[in-house]
Amino acid sequence: MRLDLGALLADGERGTVKDAAAYERVVATLPEGIRPSGDFGLDANERRMFLASRSGDGGSAIYAIDLESGRLTELQRVAFRANHLQANRWRSGEVMYCWETGGDAPQRTWLLSVDGDGRVTNRPAYEEHPDEWVTHEVFAGPDHIMFNVMGHIDRLRSRPTGIFSMNIRSGEVRRHGQLGDGGYWHSYATSDLKWAVGDTFDGKLYRLDLESGERTLLTAGHRPNSRGPFGPDAHSHHSISPDGRWVLFNSSLLTRGDIMLVPLHPERSPR
Repeated sequence: MRLDLGALLADGERGTVKDAAAYERVVATLPEGIRPSGDFGLDANERRMFLASRSGDGGSAIYAIDLESGRLTELQRVAFRANHLQANRWRSGEVMYCWETGGDAPQRTWLLSVDGDGRVTNRPAYEEHPDEWVTHEVFAGPDHIMFNVMGHIDRLRSRPTGIFSMNIRSGEVRRHGQLGDGGYWHSYATSDLKWAVGDTFDGKLYRLDLESGERTLLTAGHRPNSRGPFGPDAHSHHSISPDGRWVLFNSSLLTRGDIMLVPLHPERSPR
């Protein structure tokens, strides 16, 4: 289903909102047996989307859907559950996904690329060490990804943990710091890699200056019933607006699932 959000917002401004069907268009009907994991990625050219589906043998397949014709194309099969699929919104034909285990995967991050002739390449993105627990990967600009290496249990602290970024063209990896008492959990960066946001298990949200290393607490209290990754409260899964002004995140401050905004630079906001 595709939603014409521009038309909906315009009608909302005029007070003439129609039935939902007026803004929706079915772009494809999935064949029997295709079971999307729930994550869809819109290609940077906005002419196709990507999805992952579970297969009967315990593996997964990655597909592309042409948004004009509705044609479904299988791109890659893997022998594990593929999840957290996302498209690089700056470069067409590039998808990142994870090996989903519900815990510590042997190799978490994977990168799939489709060139102009339809040739597919599939490889690990950040190749992790057996003593690393990698999680919550995101694209951070056209050539970088950002992810967390967990440090919440003793066996993981023999190696550096915290927020990392990686240039997926050159393979260069940078570490951007870590907090005590469990450490960071999710991360996101501005596309110029000057600022990032990281959260904690108990619901604190920090801004990181990636050039100076300075850390600023933006807001807190968003996981009031949890002190670890498997508590009942919402995962932050925050993102930064394209203009670098706002952080959008999930919270359990008021209910079990709230969506909230906080300024990335509150000191610059008008009072």
